[in-house]
Amino acid sequence: MPRPAPACLASALLCAGLSPALAAPPGGLPPPPRAADAAGEGVVHLELVVNGLGSGRVVPVELRDGHYLVDAAALRALHVRVDAADAPDGDGRVAVDRLPGVEVGYDVANLRLLVQVPADWLPAQHFDSGAAPARHPSRASRGMLLNYDLYATRAPHASTATSLWTDVRLFGDAGTVSSSGAWRHGGAGGRSFVRYDTRWQRVDEARVRLWEAGDLITRGPTWTSPVRIGGVQFSRDFSLRPDIVTYPLPAFSGQAGVPSAVDLFVNGSLAARERVDPGPFALTDVPFINGAGEAVVVVTDALGRQVATTVPFYVSSRLLAPGLSDFALAAGALRREYGVEDFAYGPVVASAAYSRGLTDVLTVEALGEAAGDLARVGAGGVVRIGMLGVVNAAYSRSASRGRTGGQFDVGYQYARRGFTLSAQHQRGDRDFVDLARYDPRTTLPFRPRTTVVAGSVALGRWGSLGLGHFAVENADDTRTRLVNLSWSVSPWRDVGVYLSGNRDIDTGDWSAVAQLVVSLQQGNITATHDRSRDRAGAHRLRYTRPVPTDGGLGLGLGYSRFDAGDDQVQLDALWRGRHVQFGGGVRGAAGAHTLWANAAGAIVRMDGGTFLSNRISDAFVVVDTNGFPSIPVRYENVTVGTTDRHGRLLVPWSGAHYAAKFEIDPLQLPAHVHTPVVEQRVAVRRGSGYVMRFPVERAVAALVTLHDAQGAVLPPGTPVTSDQGETAHVGWDGLVYLSALAPDNTLTAHPAGRPPCTVRFAVDPAYEGVARIGPLACR
Repeated sequence: MPRPAPACLASALLCAGLSPALAAPPGGLPPPPRAADAAGEGVVHLELVVNGLGSGRVVPVELRDGHYLVDAAALRALHVRVDAADAPDGDGRVAVDRLPGVEVGYDVANLRLLVQVPADWLPAQHFDSGAAPARHPSRASRGMLLNYDLYATRAPHASTATSLWTDVRLFGDAGTVSSSGAWRHGGAGGRSFVRYDTRWQRVDEARVRLWEAGDLITRGPTWTSPVRIGGVQFSRDFSLRPDIVTYPLPAFSGQAGVPSAVDLFVNGSLAARERVDPGPFALTDVPFINGAGEAVVVVTDALGRQVATTVPFYVSSRLLAPGLSDFALAAGALRREYGVEDFAYGPVVASAAYSRGLTDVLTVEALGEAAGDLARVGAGGVVRIGMLGVVNAAYSRSASRGRTGGQFDVGYQYARRGFTLSAQHQRGDRDFVDLARYDPRTTLPFRPRTTVVAGSVALGRWGSLGLGHFAVENADDTRTRLVNLSWSVSPWRDVGVYLSGNRDIDTGDWSAVAQLVVSLQQGNITATHDRSRDRAGAHRLRYTRPVPTDGGLGLGLGYSRFDAGDDQVQLDALWRGRHVQFGGGVRGAAGAHTLWANAAGAIVRMDGGTFLSNRISDAFVVVDTNGFPSIPVRYENVTVGTTDRHGRLLVPWSGAHYAAKFEIDPLQLPAHVHTPVVEQRVAVRRGSGYVMRFPVERAVAALVTLHDAQGAVLPPGTPVTSDQGETAHVGWDGLVYLSALAPDNTLTAHPAGRPPCTVRFAVDPAYEGVARIGPLACR
């Protein structure tokens, strides 16, 4: 039976051009249909698809003489470049298949016009691949903190010496005031008190600024010496904003002709993955890279075809991102006899420092210092030299006491995976003076030349090798030149070996250290042997078990044997609880033992409560659960304790200005206790504390059975409203659950097809659990 002719389901206009398109040369595919082949002459409405990306825009397309005429404005909206000369008819339509560099296809089945344009016509796409945290403005509650460290020691034939170190802080919205010092009793110094630092700080996170007043250390570039002063300082401090990346990061770019997936591999590890539309793209702010490396950008289209591009890069944190600046302004009196005298200050000085990132490869620096008859100015910069590393250089000039002098600094740094190299050289005139050498009573020794070179290389399974060179020329023309060579390796999983040697090039003196470390399930054992040219050898064996992170007992046992001396033993014990840390031990030779004991911790006064804790070095948080005790608290997904009988828990660590996550676990609470918020994030200001409140509430709840006036249960689904504003619905058997009740309550029910009815009842607010009430007649 002969096959029937194929039926044409489209209009005659579409059928007219099918047969030519079906013709194909022997062994080949049919050519793509032209406009006349596919649809003859006329106007069809088609979706415009540019480089495989659907626009969702349906426009009229005129098929004329085998070409596709489309409105020029619609094409320009989709980034197809159309000039006025491309629309000679003056009606705004253009034959898109005649445009230079444009290819057109007609998808008859899906009514789409497929337009392929050069990828560089399309808009650029920028993807921020950085993992910088979202900004959370830091907070601080009002309170007081006292850190303390009590230490006592008793040596043979000597009296007991004790010292008490304290650090007091007052903090709140106005900033933080802190003061540290130490009381000493016994020993050679008798009884005394030494004040270390008293300071006020206030931060401005929005502008990344820090105000300081009191005892402080001046800030400046790496080629100047900071000094202690009693005065004021206004500076930029990028540690206030962890979300800011201060140094320039590379941008990895490419082009996609069709919608694609882009994978970025940095040094062999996947760093970013994005889906891109057709056109140019750039991946910026790739995090956690430093030094030299290699990136591979892999573009994969929908058909699985891949194009890989390798891009070398070099990143240095010593550079500032373009447009980013750093500064510090300070003025005050030089501090004298720090750690010895309480209030000893010298001449008044001032300093100013400024640095700015001009480009991705250049950061400039400037410095000025003044004091009495001293004036110093300096300028420098940091330059990235392609993929070869970073060079820094600076020159300063000073005038003081009628003499002028200069100082020159130059350095080089290079780092890549498995290799680092750094070198720094400083040369100064004898008449050069800066703030560190201005005060005659605190003058540092003058060193005309200083050179430091250090490098390391990874040897794979053979460990790592380190080499260092240190050279200093003193004012009396003497010099010291030292060379250090070290090697460390881990031949087995829990075993480490470390070898180090030093040699004085000028005198020929040398020293060497060999160390073996064996890690155990609880602690580690260290065996050390050291020897030098003019000193007898020493052999040490020590076992150490650190204190567990959640508290407990730590131990240290040591034995030392000297070739020219008495053997010594050492026994240390450390116990850390939630509120305090105790330590004690004995060390020394037979018959000449020294005993020591220590107690350290912190006392916090906040929000009407007093808390005891281990030493608090930075920011902290007090979690308040509104008086509910025994609620577990988690910090960054780790349980750190439970609230006390007052519903509070002090968490003594929280990174300053870092938005840490705190959670409470409500699973152990009774059903009548509500916890609308179980997770919060907070960033705490440096050196301050914050009271984090979780609105845990005791609900007065009841399960009420409702009947109508005839004693029948109200039908399921009946709306019920309380006079407290709570709305619920009746369930099976006339039961309705209410959780916001008062001692006296009125309910109003709205049965379908019947008038509303009310019922009144009382509840004991002190009842633990869900009360059962009823049945009650609703009238």
